[in-house]
Parts: sequence; C-alpha cells; structure tokens
Amino acid sequence: MTERRFNRAERRALAAKHRGLPEALVEVPMHLWPTAMVGLQRPPERVWRNRDFLVQQYVENGAPPRLSINRVRMLGNGRWADGITWDEIQNLKAQAGYGDRWAVEIFPAARDLVDVANVRHVWLLDDAPEFAWRRNEVSRSVD
Repeated sequence: MTERRFNRAERRALAAKHRGLPEALVEVPMHLWPTAMVGLQRPPERVWRNRDFLVQQYVENGAPPRLSINRVRMLGNGRWADGITWDEIQNLKAQAGYGDRWAVEIFPAARDLVDVANVRHVWLLDDAPEFAWRRNEVSRSVD
C-alpha cells in the first residue's frame, strides 16, 4: 500500500482546520469519522481530537484496550509529525478518561518491528504490573 502524500496547500489547509479545534481532547462522534475509518476491518471503538493530537481506542482479541496516539500535523514526506513526549502521552491518557489506569508501551524485538507511521501505542491495564514503581517506593529508594 502506498502512503498518501499531501501537497503544501493541503498541509496548510489541514493545519488551519486543526488550529480551530480546542486544546483539550474532545470525543468525536462516530457519524463524524471519515468513511475510510468506519470501513476498516477493525475500526476504533472511540476517537478523540484536539488541535495537536488524534487519539484512537482499539479493543482487539481479548487484549487490553489500546490507545493509538499521533500528532495531526503532517510532514512534507506524508508522515505524521513525530516527537510525542511521555508527558503528552500521560496527559492525553488522562484527558481520554483513563488517568487512573496504568498503561504500557511496548518496544518489540527488531525482527518484529513495524514502523509505518509516527504513531505511539499504549495498552491500558486493569492493574499495575508486577514490575511497576510506585511513588512511595521510588522515594524510599532515593533516600
């Protein structure tokens, strides 16, 4: 599948549209999703937008829910802008209603690497993983 490249005028129009969105995430009702998104074999369950980010929630095959996060700004090469920070992911997770949930991001073995877009994925967990640090445990280890 070839990646769609946006010309300069399309990127500027897209940027102007994004500037009109709020700073905080708002959920996008399904009837406003692009037809291509609704027609996917596995469409997201929920979608949120703000002026800088698109957050999509997926639930697949009994796995924990996954938030897929990307910037809405397009680069000249047709890819989404990169550079999403840990703080931004934590904030977007909270704005999507999951601030009280633990989440993990996975970095695969090189042989399983798939890099087709600048999208970050975090899986929402029901409980803290066994290896998780907690605030009181970290402060004790630093003292």
